[in-house]
Amino acid sequence: MNNKFRRNCFVVGIIFVLVVLCFAQSSIGIVVQKTTSKIYDNCPSDIAILEWRGPHGSFEDYMAGKEINAFSVKKVGSSIDRTDTPMIIIFVDSDIMVGIEDDIMIYNSTLVNIGYNTIVLEISGGTVEDLKTQILSYWNVGYNVTGSVLIGDLSVAWFHHENDFNGNPAEFPCDLFLMDLDGEWLDTDSDGLYDTHMDGAGDTAPEIYVGRIDASNLPGDEINILKIYLQKVHDFWMGNIPDTDYGLTYTDEDWAGSLGFRHDIGYAYEDYEAVWYPSVDRDDYMDHRLPGTYEFIQLACHSWSSGHSFSSGGYAYSNEIRNAPPMALFYNLFCCGTLRFTDYNCVGNAYILNTNSPSLSVVGSTKSGSMLDFRYFYEPLGQNYSFGAAFQEWFEYEAPYSDTPGGYNDISWFYGMTILGDPTLFISPIPFQPNTVHVDDDYNSSTPGWNATHFDNIHDAIDAVAESGTVYVYNGVYYENVIINKSIDLIGENRNDAIIDGGGVGDVVYVSADWVNISNLNIANGFTANIIITYAKNCSITRNIIYNSWQHGIHFFHSDDNIVTGNTVKNNCKSGIYSFDGNNNIITQNTINYNTNYGIKLIGGNNNAIYHNCFNNNTAYDTGINIWGNGYPSGGNYWGDYAGVDNYQGPNQDIPGDDGIGDTPYPISGGSNQDNYPLMYPLENIDFYVGWNLITLPVDNDIVMASSLAENITGCLSVNKWDAVNQTYK
Repeated sequence: MNNKFRRNCFVVGIIFVLVVLCFAQSSIGIVVQKTTSKIYDNCPSDIAILEWRGPHGSFEDYMAGKEINAFSVKKVGSSIDRTDTPMIIIFVDSDIMVGIEDDIMIYNSTLVNIGYNTIVLEISGGTVEDLKTQILSYWNVGYNVTGSVLIGDLSVAWFHHENDFNGNPAEFPCDLFLMDLDGEWLDTDSDGLYDTHMDGAGDTAPEIYVGRIDASNLPGDEINILKIYLQKVHDFWMGNIPDTDYGLTYTDEDWAGSLGFRHDIGYAYEDYEAVWYPSVDRDDYMDHRLPGTYEFIQLACHSWSSGHSFSSGGYAYSNEIRNAPPMALFYNLFCCGTLRFTDYNCVGNAYILNTNSPSLSVVGSTKSGSMLDFRYFYEPLGQNYSFGAAFQEWFEYEAPYSDTPGGYNDISWFYGMTILGDPTLFISPIPFQPNTVHVDDDYNSSTPGWNATHFDNIHDAIDAVAESGTVYVYNGVYYENVIINKSIDLIGENRNDAIIDGGGVGDVVYVSADWVNISNLNIANGFTANIIITYAKNCSITRNIIYNSWQHGIHFFHSDDNIVTGNTVKNNCKSGIYSFDGNNNIITQNTINYNTNYGIKLIGGNNNAIYHNCFNNNTAYDTGINIWGNGYPSGGNYWGDYAGVDNYQGPNQDIPGDDGIGDTPYPISGGSNQDNYPLMYPLENIDFYVGWNLITLPVDNDIVMASSLAENITGCLSVNKWDAVNQTYK
């Protein structure tokens, strides 16, 4: 998902395909296609003012229910990569944290896997200034803070605008306060409302975006509403919520003549329907549009915080909207005060915090006024900006904000603009795929991250994980046949106890992708093979136990440049390791025992290197031209049936003295290959750990070459041989 952060350097616009039917002044929806021409920029003085059509709460009402306690903050989660990685700061109200903590952690993990740095802060008490201080604490030290998500009943700034529409004063919640990190905000009369906004050290435009997910002011159980909403977000990223790529503009009488209202959505959606007055009707909207198949709806009508008011058909209240239910994912409400989340049961939350609806995010205003110049929101939205980033782009475009006399100014129109819901979403997402998933046969539907990042079987985990991701398998027995068709790491907790059992059917693990790593697993009971690598390169099979296949333990088929190391391969009915037409593979440091036909069988293929393996009760067969050894003095392989002696040393084995290498080559059947430096004793893999300085290893007859042993000890810098006669290392 990192490509979602790229701001594509192309401009899209609209070609109008206008078909106007002049029958009794009726109107129809139209479909548009994109071009580079600009359509329309709205002049505030030319646009009809949005009118409050019902009551709304004041700052005094808001404060009457508030009790400001001492501020406390606790970091409950974080994932920080580089400082230039986009960062999302997640604030969670401590009063609800216990009830939704698992959901928050999943949400956080989702953002991390998309590519964000994240900080999760549990907040108790305090003011909106305290929240801004937390954001600035990361912003000021160089973190690339992109946005913030506020979950629960968290503080909000209020703004008093003396010169609002028609010259009347207005007061309203203002999230621009949290978005603007370098401007100056003043409360000149100390009444608790900001009334002056200046450039300060920077400007008045936003540096980040903010979205609120707050069910505290809604009917119903707050925790349940939030849990269902966060699950919707997760389902969206997983691709479980369909997106139709189809938009709707629904424009009531006062703005029906504006092309921008009707068609700017075309910058984001090639396919959309535009409906305008007199075709707009309350019942049509509620009965056909809300439950329709649109992905994005832009509505323009007079409203108030608890409902819409249509020129035809009358009112639509919050509860009616909730019950419709709305089925679009995203909304732009050019509707007076519908996002005034400080009022009970506000319309914006009725759309998205709805347990019967897939709706996710809505942009609109906490006051009269709303978005103009829609193009500058939809254009970045159509270029794979997130909902919040597109909103921020629009807000930056409108800056600096005029405050001209008479109230027809930018502050009147725009300062109440906010987002309810998750601002990190995209209208056309790549389904979320986590970089790391976990498998445990004890997981079930009550496990956090169930069927997202936590699974009870390996097959589903591989389907879910991102390319180049990791599937971590905890100890247990997994009866399945696994197909790996993308580059991943499949890693077991313990190779004795993380068991994949094929049940005697097919291949236990089938690999058809490059760059696959299979390690630390117990893989058994295949029919054709326990592991087959087919037409793949640069794969590694490391430190597994591979046994009891009806045919081969490991099978390479037309596969090159792979490595097999540190495995125990035993008791397979044909070959332990079988390769057909494979080249440049490395097979080293494996223990290969008691396979019925051959320990290793190579048919065709060249330049494969086989060394430092231990063959017990097994031989080898090779029809190609391959390398059975690692040269002198590193040596070749240990063969349990080797009958040679060790009386000489040196590259030609003609200098008196033992060296742990047999004096005569070991022949490989099937052709002319031989192991020129067969080891007299097996080399075992030894893991060193940080802090170990010296380990004494007993060896028989002083025959183990130090250089050979060093290559088989992970983390070893040097190995010296103890000379008991002279009491020194050599």
